[in-house]
Amino acid sequence: MSVRTSSTSSHSHIPTLSVGPVNEEAPKTTLEEPTLQSVEEPTLQSVEEPEQKRQKKLHRFRPGTVALREIRNEQRSTDLVFPKTPFQRLVREITQDIKNPDMLWSAEAMEALQVASEAFLIEVFQDANELAIFRDCETIEPRDMQMALKLRRDHVMH
Repeated sequence: MSVRTSSTSSHSHIPTLSVGPVNEEAPKTTLEEPTLQSVEEPTLQSVEEPEQKRQKKLHRFRPGTVALREIRNEQRSTDLVFPKTPFQRLVREITQDIKNPDMLWSAEAMEALQVASEAFLIEVFQDANELAIFRDCETIEPRDMQMALKLRRDHVMH
């Protein structure tokens, strides 16, 4: 890129900008100083346009608000927490390892087992949560679960 003064134009003091080898057919660009007339002052209309083009921000809840709402909904509902078919598969897999592989389960027995196991797990999680709160923590750790199970086992044995 080079800057040359044009000798053919009437304005010999204005430099022209040429890119690459000099070619007579290529258009030449002149560098001019901006004048006060070419600078546009921002008008009220041009300031308002970006505000109109802005999209409305999506509403975001504070951290934890949605989680607390989901907890309240789960506590209010009486539905089972685990889906039925994965729970049935798990029960059948465990019974094949322990007992007769051809053992059959009735639908009522499977549902009663699922309700009892969910109630047990919910109680263990509640105990673990109380232990975490006792430690002045908000998060359940594995040691809280282990202690809750140990206390529950000791309670059953005595």
